[in-house]
Amino acid sequence: MSFAQRRMQLKIPTRRDAKDYWRFVLEIAPANLVAYWPLTADSGNADLGPSGYTLTPTAITYTAATATSGGVPNFGMVSTYDGASSRYVIPEALENTMNFNLGTLMVWWMHPAALWGDATARRIIVIGEDTNNRLIVNKGNAANRFQAYRLANANINSPFGQIDMPSGGGVWHCCIYSWNSVSTTNTRVYNDGASIISGNNANTYTGGITPAVIGASIGASFSGSNPMAAGSQIAHVVIWNRQLSAAEIAALYAKGWA
Repeated sequence: MSFAQRRMQLKIPTRRDAKDYWRFVLEIAPANLVAYWPLTADSGNADLGPSGYTLTPTAITYTAATATSGGVPNFGMVSTYDGASSRYVIPEALENTMNFNLGTLMVWWMHPAALWGDATARRIIVIGEDTNNRLIVNKGNAANRFQAYRLANANINSPFGQIDMPSGGGVWHCCIYSWNSVSTTNTRVYNDGASIISGNNANTYTGGITPAVIGASIGASFSGSNPMAAGSQIAHVVIWNRQLSAAEIAALYAKGWA
């Protein structure tokens, strides 16, 4: 089934269900959509976007989206991690279709409250395992810390966002990272619809990123190290080849709770 046919199928009116969010995401910048993996029980590891790349799962189970203190998004059964070997591997060929100099990445994630305060780095998503060039969304290696960044040509001053959230665990979060290699002021990390760009020497480097095609993964590093904690959940990983507007980003966050 083609990308266009899948979009039409999902637009058939139905009762309100988890596919409402699918339909909404597919209408956001469809011409620039690279890949979209809902990572829910009814979509599995298939791509709803144009790439057609199917993820390779390891030790992934589907459980109901955890009802947290922040509420429960309308996602149904989502990918749940065991804290050891769970991850999805993204096909290396996907990296050839991405624009690492201009784009947007979205992921919804939930980290258990009891484990939020540890100082263990947890890889939510890594694209481009080149140690000098990569995109990372990370539960940081400091207690309570969340960060997303674009390491470009080994330059640690590449724009990134970082925030300390003392009560960030046990809550569903929507991370949207929008990067622009020629305009540091337009590179932004959004957490739950709000821009959080900050950190050491943020916004001081412009330049391209050319990662080696050696893999990418969701929920751990490509080698399997730094896995998401046991009980963590991830859903709705999306990549676009353009920067989304602030209005589009706010809408993607709000619709998850609709």
